[in-house]
Amino acid sequence: MMKRVLVGLLAASAGASAADHGFYVGVGRASVDAHYGPDRSVAFPADAGLPEGIAAGHPRPLGASAWRAAAGYRVVDWLAIERGYDDFAGDDALTGITCVVAAPCPAREVADADSLSLSVLAIYPRGPFDLFVKAGAARWRGDVEFRDSDGSHLATTRTNGTDPVFGAGVQLRYLRVLARLEYARAKFGEDSANLVSLELACTF
Repeated sequence: MMKRVLVGLLAASAGASAADHGFYVGVGRASVDAHYGPDRSVAFPADAGLPEGIAAGHPRPLGASAWRAAAGYRVVDWLAIERGYDDFAGDDALTGITCVVAAPCPAREVADADSLSLSVLAIYPRGPFDLFVKAGAARWRGDVEFRDSDGSHLATTRTNGTDPVFGAGVQLRYLRVLARLEYARAKFGEDSANLVSLELACTF
């Protein structure tokens, strides 16, 4: 009888620490350390009705933080495919242009960015913990909106592209909940960012 109880307890323990295969979705918050290229000036659109040849200051569309969302499928213990979305906090600052005439004047710039990625995760399970590395590609978009001194919209410029993204981290599995700590490195054309995030996910 005692032997059966011990076997049952061992089986239950193994099942509790085994990785759950299947779908998962999660959200999280990231701290962003952004590094920008040498030239951050952005020319005004030709149809903006602004004086020709003027350029904006130094927009920083990534900001210092980001909201993250992810949906993935764990194929086997050691492999998962994941779709991710990052919504960066962006920046809101004066352009540094002095307005001296009664005409539309780009006094303020509001910058923001987001990205949509597809990655493959290589996973090393250790009991209830998973160590992982990830690699993939992200399609990103960056917008800079120029506003008049009264706050009204004047023009918007947009840049976009596709660049690689890499990451590594550790996650804890408890029942159907995942708690993940992750470091990621992403490129945005000439710009780049290091992200450290904490995420929670549910498995299905």
